[in-house]
Amino acid sequence: MKQALFEQANASDWDALEKMLAAAESGKPDEARQQLPRFAEHYRRLVRQHALAVDRQYSLGLINRLQSLLQRSHDQLYRRHDRLALRIVRFVAFGFPSAVREHARYFWIATLLFYLPAIMMGFWSFNDSQAIHSVMSAEDISRLEYMYDPTNEQVGRDADRQSSTDFEMLGFYVWNNTGIGFRAFASGMLFGAGTVFITSYNGIVIGSVAGHLSGLGYTDTFWPFVSGHAAFELTAIGVSAGAGLMLGTALLMPGRRRRVEALRHAAGRAVPLITGAAMMFFAAALVEAFWSPSEMPDATKYTVAAILWVFVILYLTLSGRGRRAA
Repeated sequence: MKQALFEQANASDWDALEKMLAAAESGKPDEARQQLPRFAEHYRRLVRQHALAVDRQYSLGLINRLQSLLQRSHDQLYRRHDRLALRIVRFVAFGFPSAVREHARYFWIATLLFYLPAIMMGFWSFNDSQAIHSVMSAEDISRLEYMYDPTNEQVGRDADRQSSTDFEMLGFYVWNNTGIGFRAFASGMLFGAGTVFITSYNGIVIGSVAGHLSGLGYTDTFWPFVSGHAAFELTAIGVSAGAGLMLGTALLMPGRRRRVEALRHAAGRAVPLITGAAMMFFAAALVEAFWSPSEMPDATKYTVAAILWVFVILYLTLSGRGRRAA
């Protein structure tokens, strides 16, 4: 194809890309964001067009123009990625822990709703092997006992998941753990009653499991397995439930706002909490899938668990304080 025909066929693409780049480079983020899908499509075509121009030895002026468009497009694409990465780092380092401290009263109320039933049920189930039957079916109890039986070759997995890989278990843990957190959060829209029920019920179930298995003498299999991911998972439950309580409070006590407006406002403030909780659930799933079933000595697992608890406490207590003060 002659150069003139090549330019005529692709001029509209280049002009459109020029306009998109002008919008992105002039600091109009809304306009640039709307054009992003088309921008990526034009960029891919430009890469092919530049390669054809070079291969066909078109004029230096045309090749330089396409090279300039390529460089500007490349800069915009990677600048967006850098900004996204920077926003994620800022959120993890400053935004999430600051949000937890800002709404600490909801977090502590949710934590009490979880731990008090868990401790009470744990003592009862430890001293009475039949107590767990009040919250779990016989089939579920049998499966649970199998998972942490010292004779089980893969502790923490039931008979149906013995052949599962660590990556398969990671997916299962992510689905299961985040499901608990998001249910505790979303049920806050039932004027907070749903969050109170789900949080307390999960405390009852987890406490029952811990007490029952400890009473059976499975302490050498159960506690080393669960200790590693407990810091992330249990804290994330408190954060998720705290976010749910924010929704419930907004509906019960909307103040001068209409309930819908109060709920919308509370949901906006809760977004950093539930986002950070999701990341903690994912971290817990990673530990549970790859570290918890490992054959490390129990002393090592307990040491790592203690370190993770100290890390989570210091992270939520101290991270981002200087930035918030500034």
